[in-house]
Amino acid sequence: MKSKRIYSFALAALLCAANLTACGGNAAGDDTTPAAGGTTAADTTEAAQWYASLGERNFEGATYRILARDETSNWSQSVLEMGLEVENGDVLNDAIYKRNRMVEDQYNLTLEITNDVKAHETSKNAILAGEDIADIVIVSLEACCSMNNQGMLYDLLQSPYLDFDQPYWDQNAKTDLAINGRLTFMTGDLTPMSGQGTWLMYFNKDLLEKYQLQSPYELVDNNQWTSDNMFNLAKKVASDLNGDTVIDDLDQYGLLVQNDDVQMFYQGFGERYTENNAEGIPELVVGTTNRSVDAFEKLSSFFADTDTTLCSNRFASKYTEYHTVSVQTPCFQEGRALFYPSGVLRLFQMRDYEIEFGVLPMPKYDEDQENYSHTVKVNWGSAACIPKTVSNFDDVSFVLEAMAAASLDTVTPAYYETTLGTKLMRDERSYDMLDIVMKSRSYDAIMFYNWGKLVAALNKVGAEGGEAFMSTIEAKRESIEAAITTTIEAMTE
Repeated sequence: MKSKRIYSFALAALLCAANLTACGGNAAGDDTTPAAGGTTAADTTEAAQWYASLGERNFEGATYRILARDETSNWSQSVLEMGLEVENGDVLNDAIYKRNRMVEDQYNLTLEITNDVKAHETSKNAILAGEDIADIVIVSLEACCSMNNQGMLYDLLQSPYLDFDQPYWDQNAKTDLAINGRLTFMTGDLTPMSGQGTWLMYFNKDLLEKYQLQSPYELVDNNQWTSDNMFNLAKKVASDLNGDTVIDDLDQYGLLVQNDDVQMFYQGFGERYTENNAEGIPELVVGTTNRSVDAFEKLSSFFADTDTTLCSNRFASKYTEYHTVSVQTPCFQEGRALFYPSGVLRLFQMRDYEIEFGVLPMPKYDEDQENYSHTVKVNWGSAACIPKTVSNFDDVSFVLEAMAAASLDTVTPAYYETTLGTKLMRDERSYDMLDIVMKSRSYDAIMFYNWGKLVAALNKVGAEGGEAFMSTIEAKRESIEAAITTTIEAMTE
C-alpha cells in the first residue's frame, strides 16, 4: 500500500539509511500498516520513546528564537521551513505547527519563529555585530558553510543532548559534514527543504510508450539502470521535430540537463571530489583513480552529444529568463525530453503537467557499482545551526534535539506520505524509486564549502567535453588546500 511504503520509508529509510534495526521502522509486509495520514500504536510508542529519551525538563515558559529561511517567494512555492504560526489546512504546514506545539507543551517553553527571505544575511550581520537575535538558525547548507568559515557557529558535538545517532538526523550528513572532529550544522527530519533539494531523475512515460522502450523501472529492478543503458534509451527519442535540420532548444531530446548536472552525474556514479582522511581532514580525491577519470569522461560524452542532449546553458543568451526556466521547463512540460535530472522540489512545479512522468534514481556508472549515490543541491537543502552569540548553548541544543525528535512522527509523514506521495507522485513505483534515492544521499563537503570553486569549474569542463579535467584539478589544488585549512582554523577558534 502507498501509505505503508511512504510512511515506513520516511521513518526508517530517509535519514538512517544503514540503520534500520536501530530505527525500528516497520518492515514491508508488517501487519501494523497505518491508515493514510495516520499512525499505528507501534509507531506512536517508538516516537514517544525517542521523545522521552531526552528526559524531563521544565523551561518555565522561556522563549527560544528560531530564524528560518523563507523560500515561498521562490518559483517552487513549496515549503516554509518552520511553517506558519497558525494552522491553515495545508498538511505539511499543520504538521510543522503540531510539532512546534508538542515541543512547547512537553517542556513548558515558547518557540518564537521568524521566517525571513534573507535569513542568512540577517543572522550573519547580527553575529558580526555581536547581536544575539536567534538561538537556532535554519538556512541553506551553503549558507551554513559560509557562517562556519567565519567562525560563527558552535560545534554541535559538544552538546550533551544532541544525539546524531538517532534516525531523525541524517546519518550520512553526520559523517560527511564533520570536519576535524567537529560538526557545526546538521540536517534531518527537522528541515524538509533538504528533501526538496535532493537530486534524482525524472522521465517521460509518454515518450517511453510512444517509442516502445524498456521500462527504466525494470532496469532498476535488474541492476541494469546504468549510464550506458540510460543514454542508449535517450538516443532513441532524439528528433528534429520541425525538420529544419537545425537542432535547437525547440526540438526533442533524450536527455535534458544544465551544467550543474555534471556534478550530479559524477556523484551518481559513486565518485567524490573530497573525502575525510583518518584524522577527519578533507582531502582531494577527484581524478586520483582510473575509475574517477573514466566516469568524468563518460558523463562528458553525454553532454558532447548535442543531438541527444539539450544543455540549457547553451541557450542562456537566447532568453531574458534564467535558462532552467526558459529552456528546461517548457522542454519537459511539453513532452520533448525523455530524461530530466532535477530536484525533488520540481514535483511541486509538475503537479499540473499533462504529460505522464515517473521518478528514478540517478543511474549507476555500471553494473559493478554497488550502491546508488545522490546528493543535495547546495542552495536548496537546509540545515540547523547554533550561533556563538547564544549564551545558553546546552539549553538551546536540547530544544533543537526535541524539535528534531518530534518531527519524526509529524513533519516527516506529512511531507513524504501526504505531500509527495498522495499529492504529487503519479505512480506506485515512483515511491520505491524515491526510497532508493533518499537512502543513498551523501554530502561531499567541497560542494557546500565551494573550496577553490572547483566543482563549478569542473561542471563547465564536463559540459564542454571534459578535456581539461586533470589540468583544472591541478590548477586549483593549492587554493583548495588553503581553503580547507581556513575552514578548519575557523572551526577551532
